[in-house]
Amino acid sequence: MVVVSRTLVPVLGLIQGGLWPAMADRWAYVPLIGIFIMIVWGVPELVARWPQKKIWVNALATVLLFVLAAVTWEKLDYWKDSISLFRRAVKVTKENYIAHNNLGSALVEQDLMEEAADHYREAIRINPDYETPYNNLGIILENQGHIEEAIRYYQKTLHLKPDYELAHYNLGNAFARQNLIDEAIHYYRMAIRINPTYVQAYDNLGIALIRKGNITGAIYQFRKAIEINPNYISARKNLKQALILQQQNQ
Repeated sequence: MVVVSRTLVPVLGLIQGGLWPAMADRWAYVPLIGIFIMIVWGVPELVARWPQKKIWVNALATVLLFVLAAVTWEKLDYWKDSISLFRRAVKVTKENYIAHNNLGSALVEQDLMEEAADHYREAIRINPDYETPYNNLGIILENQGHIEEAIRYYQKTLHLKPDYELAHYNLGNAFARQNLIDEAIHYYRMAIRINPTYVQAYDNLGIALIRKGNITGAIYQFRKAIEINPNYISARKNLKQALILQQQNQ
């Protein structure tokens, strides 16, 4: 019974597994196990009484093989990359906000920002309470120089999910770009409080502290980032510059 339950969990739709139940081809093998067993055991008995059963079985197997090959070829075209996969999901499902968000992220990886932004907006339209596309759209807007609008989207993200560390970090970056350093420091610290291993937040917090004239505090943040990730090059470079500044000010 335990084994049966474990195999049924992914296909029941009671929990979210990626895009399930909106798109779950990869789970199809689970409910089909019983059908496969029926076919393997049942077909030999079914054709046992057929005249010239060998010819019929070979013919049916050949036809089935071609059908399965054609279906597989079609599926491979959808699964060849993330953009194709999520375009297909958007096409064959209705109001699939997760697919729109994921398609947007796949488009960002190919530097197709305008189209990505459209899909993030569509995800928001479908489900205004889904926090992720607000943050993702904010990143695009910030990179396009629309800082004020980006900040509004980050703030909306945090309204929906206050412990979203990436949105805190992104808000810190946006405020730093506006030279609002106190606000930037606040949000970097919030990101670190939520995720104490967030090396990028430590590094950018250190930069913000230098801009406030707090070199000692900046050195601490850079060293903390290096402690977490000794290979984090940015923090090492910034620490070196901070130490030079400290020596110059002595």
